[in-house]
Amino acid sequence: MHPASSRTLLDALAVDPNARVRLSVATNPGTTDRMRESLLRALSVETNDEVRRTVAQNASCPEDVLALLASDAVAWVRGGVAGNPAAPIALLRSLASDDGHWVQEYLAGNPSTPSDLFDALVRGGSPGVRAAAAGNPRIDPDTLLLLVEEFAAIDYDDDLDDWSEEIEDNLQFRENCLRHVASSPFTPEHVLRMLANDENIMVVADVAGN
Repeated sequence: MHPASSRTLLDALAVDPNARVRLSVATNPGTTDRMRESLLRALSVETNDEVRRTVAQNASCPEDVLALLASDAVAWVRGGVAGNPAAPIALLRSLASDDGHWVQEYLAGNPSTPSDLFDALVRGGSPGVRAAAAGNPRIDPDTLLLLVEEFAAIDYDDDLDDWSEEIEDNLQFRENCLRHVASSPFTPEHVLRMLANDENIMVVADVAGN
């Protein structure tokens, strides 16, 4: 929705029967804080998982609503809270014990995740979790380089039984991880130089566009 939408138009769309329309109003810069909070509260109990997840990711979402969504039955929605940089630290810590892979990945990618939790996710997380950590601006360059080398070394013919539940397609997983790092504005130059020589042209293209 255009940020210059008039208040009258926003007021009318704020009561639209379609939840996605109301969600767009809630994220419009022209929406008043009071209306935004009211919409986010109402949308947090929508039956549509994607709507609730988007509410959970909103930096303006009230803390009590985030707490409610952190216990949502759907891991994807809980992951939205885990990835919200504005979520209270205590709430992020409570989500650290959630074994939903969406929750762990979003938590690893959240720049507000406490250092001790972040380090634990890097050390003991699944490949998908470590890939998310690689895109976190708080990761130190040496750790990032180790992760990139790990992803780059994935052999498509390797026996990856331990990862079978995490990776359906090893080639696609490798590409996704490296492209994520190659396109990040926080990736150090020495890592980008290494990725510029990767065998995957899409990874190299992302480096060129970074």
